Amino acid sequence: MTDAPRLSQDLQPVAVVGAKQWDFTSQINGRTYRVFIWIPEIEPPEGGFPVVYGLDANTQVPMASDMVRAWSLGGAIRPAIMVGIGYPATLLSDAMALRFKDLSLSATADWMTSSAHPLDGLTPEDVGGVDDFLRVIEDEIKPAVGALAPVNASEQTLMGHSLGGLTVLRALFTCPDTYARFVAASPSIWWADRAILSEEPAFARRVMAGEITPKILIMAGGLEQAVDPAAIRHFKSRETAEAVAAYCAMVDHAEALSGRLAALKGAEGYQVESFTFDGENHMSVVPAVISRGLIFALGRRGF
Repeated sequence: MTDAPRLSQDLQPVAVVGAKQWDFTSQINGRTYRVFIWIPEIEPPEGGFPVVYGLDANTQVPMASDMVRAWSLGGAIRPAIMVGIGYPATLLSDAMALRFKDLSLSATADWMTSSAHPLDGLTPEDVGGVDDFLRVIEDEIKPAVGALAPVNASEQTLMGHSLGGLTVLRALFTCPDTYARFVAASPSIWWADRAILSEEPAFARRVMAGEITPKILIMAGGLEQAVDPAAIRHFKSRETAEAVAAYCAMVDHAEALSGRLAALKGAEGYQVESFTFDGENHMSVVPAVISRGLIFALGRRGF
């Protein structure tokens, strides 16, 4: 009989196959980011690789990069560079706290203290950095990625969930020329009393004038407005959970926005798709929206 291996001595950290990471401090906003990059180990296509920029990388980049790696190998989607933007945080809770500044619009103290959605002691100084963050991606991260591999600048996608989805909408409405495709999953349209929607009319006019032709996918989980045991535990009471679900109206807002955008008469190439995943809540929907988002971004041929 042989001795069992001592796992405490043999265990090694798990690595995302083929991925690299890079920490840097932005000269734009002074914040430090961890950028995860996966580049296909093949010859780049003519014109360069498409690129998908994903937010909340601390939780989502392993899943997304593995999907791109496996599905592109089988020919379901085009090979692409996967870039995830997160933070050099060991604890997930720390990364989640850091994201509030980058992935949110400005908010008043009155709204933050009176909102039906508890904001865990955040102040106006803790939020509202989304425009600087979008500049960090455009002016610092994109050039760095382009120095690593040939990139097709006309085939870039921004993808985010929750506050990340709100950030995608902000980019869509205010700088739609920076990406070809915008994937907004469970976007937090409720933030600051739906302040994001103030930019929609100007965006709509540009679409109808034929000035811009973005491709847009908006998604949500069908149970995001339901109250389940996890929501009650998180918000510490059924009453609060029900108030948050009603105020945020995640499904209603996502479906209404996608309907309005789809109704716009844009030029050839303008595209709006939407999908609501039955049986999925705000967290369980994440793998589904990454899957559907990658297919939307990188093509459906053979899938």
